[in-house]
Amino acid sequence: MFRTLIKAIILFLIYFFLINFFSFLEDVYPAKSKILEKAKPYLPLLCRLVDKYWKGARKDYLAGQVEQESLWNPYAELKSYREYGFGFSQITITKRFNKFEEAKRKYKELRNWAWKDRFDPKYQLTFLVLEDKRLFKLTKFCNYSERDNYACMFVSYNAGFGNLLKRKTIAPKEYKNRWFGGLELICPYPKIKLYKYNLCDLQNRYPYLIIFVRSPKYKEWFEERGQM
Repeated sequence: MFRTLIKAIILFLIYFFLINFFSFLEDVYPAKSKILEKAKPYLPLLCRLVDKYWKGARKDYLAGQVEQESLWNPYAELKSYREYGFGFSQITITKRFNKFEEAKRKYKELRNWAWKDRFDPKYQLTFLVLEDKRLFKLTKFCNYSERDNYACMFVSYNAGFGNLLKRKTIAPKEYKNRWFGGLELICPYPKIKLYKYNLCDLQNRYPYLIIFVRSPKYKEWFEERGQM
């Protein structure tokens, strides 16, 4: 009982620190009003696509994800020796896989998406909504709360569903159905680094930043318009 209490206190302290730290990040990068101005031309489009393909989904979370991936720049490109990513959702191409071609095969709505039109905002956001919907269903085992389900979805989007399953496989039973205070504490590869950072830490930051830092302003924006 005592050990359980100590563990709960430690988890709460970690959670409290991360929330406050990421709230600080929201204030300094990027400025709330500035990023909202960039997002506003595209938020109605995102709203329509969610209502069409995934009615009832958390539009504020998906908007936060777009901000996290690209700061609402449909022409954003990541070019490195490891990968090429583009657009709102940073669709990734490497020597091992091509998410652009996979998406066209997977979703009939994207079959006519030509490479020359890869920066088209409607195609990019359609991909995001459809891919998130698929991953949300795959991560239904994270059913401790809706927020945990979305967090596992985001981790799968960012790091791959297989990486989430690796955590689940080695996690204690009581951790398997939740991300926060559960799977986030499990690291299958503690010594692996990416861009000089621990890989698990990078994966853990992704859902935190989206859900707690970037999404709240979009929730307010959608609620003011009766679109949540």
